[in-house]
Amino acid sequence: MNWTAYIGGQDPLMSQVIYHDFFTSASKTKSRREAIRAAAATKISEEKIRNTRSLAMWWAFRIYFHIKPRGSRPHDIENAAKLVVDAFSKKMLEADQSNFKDHLALFEDDSIEHVRIIEIGGQPDQHPKTIVEIFYCLTSEMST
Repeated sequence: MNWTAYIGGQDPLMSQVIYHDFFTSASKTKSRREAIRAAAATKISEEKIRNTRSLAMWWAFRIYFHIKPRGSRPHDIENAAKLVVDAFSKKMLEADQSNFKDHLALFEDDSIEHVRIIEIGGQPDQHPKTIVEIFYCLTSEMST
């Protein structure tokens, strides 16, 4: 997808965060969201988030999973994407009583008003990792 053309022509990438794991939302979701937040906090400064948050009309995520195969039990990447998006929601940061609530809250909640695009993909890999790219848009409407 050509994200720059689609999201209004600006350079929309706010940050890329990589963490060396793959989480689903099966259990321990709070601790898993905190692990995602810890990785993001080392990559994205509070100032950058504050400046971008004040300009952004809505957000988009591109999430790519490298998943270590685990026998007959399949991985559901759509569940894992929810954990990533929720990690940056003010509502979820507050519910989790996260130490990152003042730093990483990009949007109020994960509703369509705030998050309009989530692109996910993945591949089997012996070295699990997740690559999260966070985009923002300066216009209220999406180009079609």
